[in-house]
Amino acid sequence: MNTITIVGIVVMFAIYILVSQLYLKRHLGIQNKHEWLFSKNRKTYAKIIDFFILIFLNLNSGTNLHTYSLVIRTSPMFGMFFLDDVNQGIEELLINRTEKSYYHKFIGSFMILVAFLILFVGERV
Repeated sequence: MNTITIVGIVVMFAIYILVSQLYLKRHLGIQNKHEWLFSKNRKTYAKIIDFFILIFLNLNSGTNLHTYSLVIRTSPMFGMFFLDDVNQGIEELLINRTEKSYYHKFIGSFMILVAFLILFVGERV
């Protein structure tokens, strides 16, 4: 990794902390809800979608990827985390719209996408 990539990741992480923790949590009072795949509070359809995201992206990461770069080899993992956060954000949006905890999920998914793009572009430079 070059210095541009490292600086980009550090700046992205700092912006995420400022927006998520300082602005949303402290200024607006929106709390982050941490729920994992098999939590009892989640709806069945959201669990099934998360399960299919997990299976589909793991099946797409075949064994013949050793000829590609590290960013391309880890792209299914970035895709899985991105789609998982988007799915949980949509679930929170549909179920608990008044709590607004879906903002944290959408910001997290956006940061995962930005981190992947920084690593992808940083590898090309």
